[in-house]
Formats: sequence, C-alpha cells, structure tokens
Amino acid sequence: MVGNLVSGALLAFFVLFFFLRDPRYPVAIALAIPISVVGTFALMEAFDVSLNIMSLGGLALGVGMLCDNSIVVLENIFRHREELGASPLDAATRGAEESRGRSPRPRSRRSRCSGRSSTWRGSPGSSSRTCR
Repeated sequence: MVGNLVSGALLAFFVLFFFLRDPRYPVAIALAIPISVVGTFALMEAFDVSLNIMSLGGLALGVGMLCDNSIVVLENIFRHREELGASPLDAATRGAEESRGRSPRPRSRRSRCSGRSSTWRGSPGSSSRTCR
C-alpha cells in the first residue's frame, strides 16, 4: 500500500512537472497535499469524527480539489508574471483573486428588476431594455 502511495505521488509530481515546466510549482503542490491531509486528520480527531468510507471519500475529493485549484492559481500567477509583466507579489494577488471567481470590484448579483411586480420592456436581445 505504501508503495502504491509513493508511486502515485511520484507520477503526479512528474505529470505536474511536465505541464508546468518548473520544479518549484509541483513541489509547492506536493507539500500542500500532506499538510492538508495531516491537518484534516487532526481536526477529525479533535471533533471525534470516525474514519470510514464517507470520510475517506470526502478526503479524496478534497485532495483532488486542492490539486486542481492549485494548478489554476499557479497558471494565473504564471500568466500575470510572463504575459502581463506583473511583479511576483502583484501576480500572486491577482492570480488568487481570479481563481476565487471574484472581480476586483464586487457587484450586486441582483438586478434592479428582480422583484415580482416589475417587468421588462423591450426585446430580449436589445440594449434598450428598461425596467418598469
């Protein structure tokens, strides 16, 4: 079992290295995974959560999401540094903000015409639609 774990970790490292082409990034992801798993086991012990199929499935899902989100953030940082010429700190800040899915200026998600009594006038594709 330990051999499969090590071979899976090495395979994941080499795949990440192949796509990202810099050893720093796969090392960062490879360090984040055990830290998060150890932290998860510590919290499970603190809150008396049993280790069963559901908790292991959730842990596997969380590790997969961690890897995926890490790659997305690293790609955003790389794009900001290489293509846009941002400083490392600025690129890290903007890359993380982009992966969070938030715009720099938060906007209201509700339209001003979202109530029941209001209706739209104008054709659906036109830019002259108004709320009444």
